[in-house]
Amino acid sequence: MNIDYLSLINRFFDKRNRDPLEEIIETAKRQRANSPKNWTNCWNERCNNNDETRYLLVDISLKVNSFLEVEIENVPPVHYAYPSLSRILSFFIISNGCILGSYVLDHALTPGQIVVGTEVIVASGILGLAVLKIPEEKSLGWYCPKNKEIILKRGELRQRLSSILAHEYTHYLQHELSSTFHPIYKIFLEGHAMGVQKHITESLAEEKKDFAYVQQTNELQWHLEAALKLFKEHHEERKKKDPIKLVLGHSHSIGHALFQMAERKHGKGIYIDAMKGNYSFLE
Repeated sequence: MNIDYLSLINRFFDKRNRDPLEEIIETAKRQRANSPKNWTNCWNERCNNNDETRYLLVDISLKVNSFLEVEIENVPPVHYAYPSLSRILSFFIISNGCILGSYVLDHALTPGQIVVGTEVIVASGILGLAVLKIPEEKSLGWYCPKNKEIILKRGELRQRLSSILAHEYTHYLQHELSSTFHPIYKIFLEGHAMGVQKHITESLAEEKKDFAYVQQTNELQWHLEAALKLFKEHHEERKKKDPIKLVLGHSHSIGHALFQMAERKHGKGIYIDAMKGNYSFLE
């Protein structure tokens, strides 16, 4: 895949993307507002043990496998616990270090830029620690490539957990079945996983006629709105921000926005193409 991070950022900030991104956001709002009024809204179903969650993951994995047209026999283990401090730090240092490294390979950095990049890596690691302490209603799911396991917070609502598992299980498939996914492609990893998460969650809402599943797409909507805000700020500022800062601080939002705009143009087959290493839809 011959797409470096700077060229990807430039694709995102193409001025022609503003209208499509705004239309995607408004369409999503209308769809949620027009959800059938006779659907249920079950907010009292929680998964509290590994066995129950394991069964749920098996069900979600079958849906994701079907959506992505992949075949794999195993599912990763699931644990209810926060990852250790060493795991968190190594994850952020490795992933963010690879991002910085990929940028260096294509661009000569000044000493000042290297200092800034180092500061951002440290800051993003601290931010990652803060995210683990998010409020009760926000939740957390995390896939650890090193141990091939999914880590979750205990006591999640079934609908929220289903959405999280769809996302984290997609990360598992990315690492197990596709050689093109790599930590330096964090924007791809997250954009792809969030798109799959969106489709699986929406299909569950239709299948179960449960508006609580529709509510789980709110977080994805927030990422699109954050991407639009970033887009507007970038074009309104006279002095452009350093691309390293943009990548490290907004990988989820930019990735989700890029994949949603690509899906709008090429269809949901882009998620299958991505698993095969075909990223022509982003060119």
